[in-house]
Amino acid sequence: MGRVEEERASLEERLSSEETKRAEVQASLASLEGKHRTLQEKLTVAEEDKGHVEEELQAAKKREVELVANLSAAEEKEAEFGREREALLEQRAEAEKAKADLAQRLEKIENMEINDEELMQQLAILDSEDSNLA
Repeated sequence: MGRVEEERASLEERLSSEETKRAEVQASLASLEGKHRTLQEKLTVAEEDKGHVEEELQAAKKREVELVANLSAAEEKEAEFGREREALLEQRAEAEKAKADLAQRLEKIENMEINDEELMQQLAILDSEDSNLA
């Protein structure tokens, strides 16, 4: 019976070892399942964050399109104002030239009036001489 007891002891020892291994594997499995749940939760949060980020990205792209359109409109207005400014500067130059021309004409008219006065004085002198001769 010594041999049966030895075999039995050996089998019990193996069984105990297998149960220990089984307990370790179950503990590892439980740990892995916990990690899996944690990772799954993180993945869910990450997917939600990704959705929010994609929404924000779409909003940012839409805003960028609006800003580019506003910039184009502003540049067009700036160009239009530049053209209007050039037209006004041309009108100003024309007005200044017209003013200078009018000043010259006025000066000529004033000179003509002075000449008219001199002629009138000479005519009065001639009339006076005519009446003296008569």
